[in-house]
Amino acid sequence: MARALESSTASATRPCPDCNRTFPSHGFTLDAVLHKLRIRYVPLASERNQIIEHVLHARRHLPLYKSERRRLQDALLQLEKEEAVLEQYIAYQEGLLPSVRRLPPEVMARIFDECCRNEFVPKSTVSLTALRLSLVCHDWRVTMHSLPKLWARISVWLNRADKLAWTRVVQPLLLYLQQAGAQPLSIKFTCDQTADSVAHRLFRILASKATCPRIENLSICVPHSLLSDISLDEFGWSFPHLRHLNMDCYGYYEGGAFYPHTVRLRSVVLQRGAPPIESGEKITSVTRITLLESTLDEIATALLHFPNLEHATFKLTQKTTHNDSWSDDPVVCQRLTSLTLTIFNDAVLTELAENIELPQLNRLEFCFEDGCAKHVGAQLKAMAGIIKEAKIETFVLRNAWLSDVDFVNTVVSMGRSLRTLIVHEASPVHDTVPQAILTPLSLWRLSCYANNRSGSYCPNLRHLELVWGSDVDEDAVLTVLESRRESMRQCVALESALIGPRAGKDVAPETIHRLKALRKNGLQVSLI
Repeated sequence: MARALESSTASATRPCPDCNRTFPSHGFTLDAVLHKLRIRYVPLASERNQIIEHVLHARRHLPLYKSERRRLQDALLQLEKEEAVLEQYIAYQEGLLPSVRRLPPEVMARIFDECCRNEFVPKSTVSLTALRLSLVCHDWRVTMHSLPKLWARISVWLNRADKLAWTRVVQPLLLYLQQAGAQPLSIKFTCDQTADSVAHRLFRILASKATCPRIENLSICVPHSLLSDISLDEFGWSFPHLRHLNMDCYGYYEGGAFYPHTVRLRSVVLQRGAPPIESGEKITSVTRITLLESTLDEIATALLHFPNLEHATFKLTQKTTHNDSWSDDPVVCQRLTSLTLTIFNDAVLTELAENIELPQLNRLEFCFEDGCAKHVGAQLKAMAGIIKEAKIETFVLRNAWLSDVDFVNTVVSMGRSLRTLIVHEASPVHDTVPQAILTPLSLWRLSCYANNRSGSYCPNLRHLELVWGSDVDEDAVLTVLESRRESMRQCVALESALIGPRAGKDVAPETIHRLKALRKNGLQVSLI
């Protein structure tokens, strides 16, 4: 037994591969000792002294091992530091290679400006695009900090925010307000009914004396119940520089006025409902209004509240708009010069046209989104009285269906006042080809070669834009341009033109050749 213990403690040396120095190896094994512990082995009196000697011998080795471990840990830490420096060096060197570094700061500023527009974050938070761009590198950080207007666009989404920590909103919000400096603010605030408590605290920051006077654009999408609880007058809101207001209030409306008063307000967008303004009050500073998903009664109310409108857009879908009866006398819009219509219900437009008077109207547009084209023949007939009384200088059809005969009759009714004509035919949807507007008949009538009783059609046409969605006679299109390239037959010379097919289609080589000839003759013509 003594020999076994002695052999197990035999000392040996092992050279260190790093410094070529020797290091003792204890050679101890644990299995034999562990076996004795498990079988309740009791050492003899002669073995006790040997065990004590082994313990002392092992204790003498222990400091050496601890010292060597610390030395190796220090060496490993140094290796890790050098490895990190090497990796960073590679990243820095590779960072010099991208071609984006060749872009001047002015171009990068334009790119950043586009990145920070119309942000959408699906989670409840403050928009962080500007902050993320500033954290990419030193150069981008310097560029972003030199553009306070990008930090002045603040968007806050508080949807499903009942468990949202307040710090996740207030910290980035205060950072953006600080980085924006003295720039006018554009605030976009969206929340649902789960965010009442957070919204109250947020409104108090925006209503502060340091923030409220800086707001130039304000967009609010909140439930009516929240507006009922948070009155703008309660916070004493003052908007001396507010120019654009977008309000989208949904849910049950309990009444009351929550309209922010300011003398500089110019444009208003109202979605889903009438403006929350006191009855009989008139806002004379507003010149542009957009009404989305409103009923006829709400349109009438809005027109009465804003008597100095110059531009109006009515976008009413068939699903959300009801054909309510006009509740008051016809509304006269003395200053309204531009009207854009996206109305799917012909009956709604018919009643609207019968109850508004637009003596100064000079721009009329029918505009529909791709894939939602609408036949506007009945609507043009409903607007015939307004068109006849007004002097339409600009007529626009975007993604609309219309027969060529109705199109020609409409253009003819505008007579000598028409100066700009824009036609974007609807594209085919699900193998359904819309009714073509740009047919050989209508194109011939647009040329100076066609005459009516009083002379050429549209004799004062100066700007023409034709985009076709189906097959078109390109020769007829070029004939229109060639006939109007210079003054002739009581027609003024065309100043500019934009033509071409919708995306995904090509034009004939002969068309391109004739366009080049028109450019040489001085006509500013472009191919879309």
